[in-house]
Amino acid sequence: MTTQTSTPVTFTNFNPVKLTMDNFPLWLTQIVPHLKGGNLHGYVDGSIPCPPPTIPTPSKDVDFALTTTNDADVSTSPNPAYQIWQMQDQIILGAINSTLSEKLLIHVTRYFTSRQAWVALEKMFNSQSRSRTMQVHLQLSTLKKGSSSISDYYHRFQTLIDILVSVGHPIDELEQQGANFAARSSHPHRGSRGRNSNSTNFSNGRGSSSNSHKPYRGSAFEEGATSRPE
Repeated sequence: MTTQTSTPVTFTNFNPVKLTMDNFPLWLTQIVPHLKGGNLHGYVDGSIPCPPPTIPTPSKDVDFALTTTNDADVSTSPNPAYQIWQMQDQIILGAINSTLSEKLLIHVTRYFTSRQAWVALEKMFNSQSRSRTMQVHLQLSTLKKGSSSISDYYHRFQTLIDILVSVGHPIDELEQQGANFAARSSHPHRGSRGRNSNSTNFSNGRGSSSNSHKPYRGSAFEEGATSRPE
């Protein structure tokens, strides 16, 4: 179990990008190092639980080790550790809330500890990232170059790849190459139709479209090999 610090840690020079519905993993890469660097991540992951608000205070004439909280000679007093924990937790909660967009802040207003808000955000984005991943994979599978330029097409392709990274489901380099090849192959290059038709004509024993009125007499290599000068 991680122990809490005796003095609350404040967040200085803390200005991450606002959390939106599309950048939760990127948001985590900014805020988690701040929490771990200040030994505060245990507040949001539950390893630094809240201490009891009071502690037993026995009278001077009673041995504390032999008493229980039900003994009449034992009273209670505020627990300093609880007060420090509350102060630190509210600082963390305030830091988290300050990074949320207005639409997301509405979803955590009913939570009063940093862990409650953290867990709520994790549940929200775990569900959202799955549906977003399926949507982006579908867009990749149907991506076509169309009439756009190579640079515009590549920009759209790379944007979809970056979205997968941002939702925590990146694809490896081999998969990227396969998706890129499939998308480019789904749209023939300009002029390929004419070249394809020419190659088909030759395979059928006819000349190209420009020489289709001439009968095919075999290749020049064949003629040179069989004919002799007269």
